[in-house]
Amino acid sequence: MKTLKELSNNAYYDMGSHSQIVIDFVQETEILFDIDEPKNNKEKYVLLQGLGAHAYDISVTLEVFNPELTDEISILKNLESLIDIRMAYINSLDFKK
Repeated sequence: MKTLKELSNNAYYDMGSHSQIVIDFVQETEILFDIDEPKNNKEKYVLLQGLGAHAYDISVTLEVFNPELTDEISILKNLESLIDIRMAYINSLDFKK
């Protein structure tokens, strides 16, 4: 699995070989990952909702994506995996009430 930085560099330097939607998903994932770690349950909930919605958008896109675009599909699946890992980490944070 590639890191987000590798995916981002790949999308940036090879823009001509990737569709705009893949580039947008990479950039949106970077934005979500750049958000500071939550400091309380409310921030945790908001961040998890954003990551979950983004993961859902990617999964819906994968359902209708042209199966011949294997590189693009690989990038999107990689993003899904990275988001799942990030969500698991955020979920593991325990804030005392």
